[in-house]
Amino acid sequence: MHLWLDEKTGLPLGAAKFLPSGQMVQQWLSVEFQLQKEMNPDLFALPPSNALSDDAHDGHIDANAPWRITWQPDGFVLVKNRRLGPMPASIWHWLYTDGLNAYSVFIDEAPKSKKMVLGQAFDSEHLIFEKTTQEYRLTIIGAVPKVVAEKIANSVIRETTPQP
Repeated sequence: MHLWLDEKTGLPLGAAKFLPSGQMVQQWLSVEFQLQKEMNPDLFALPPSNALSDDAHDGHIDANAPWRITWQPDGFVLVKNRRLGPMPASIWHWLYTDGLNAYSVFIDEAPKSKKMVLGQAFDSEHLIFEKTTQEYRLTIIGAVPKVVAEKIANSVIRETTPQP
């Protein structure tokens, strides 16, 4: 990561994140500052501790998932996975993080008649990547570059027996 600071004030002027290959994956630049005499204290208020459901932080790993993601970027670990909705038409969700960035993988059964489709959309911080095959539809949402999302998507395998 490269960071540009004002020499006199130390204010951040810009930042850029790079892959080991040197390819820039994210950049932001400050274009305008407005200094206020007083800061609004509401800007620093934390949400109530019950603002997120317990389910969002339960750290549950379901070993009976019918899919396995065999590759993730260096530094990322599986925080949780879970089934969303009743079987058999449920969607499976995996959440990975490196402590700073996160991405989610969603996999659901795809109609057998669908042909393979690849799609993507992104803003300056998040990618939405979709891959549909005859067997499943996979969506990756998060702070990863397209090449990483493709590698994650290509690492998905169907489990023949649940992992212990």
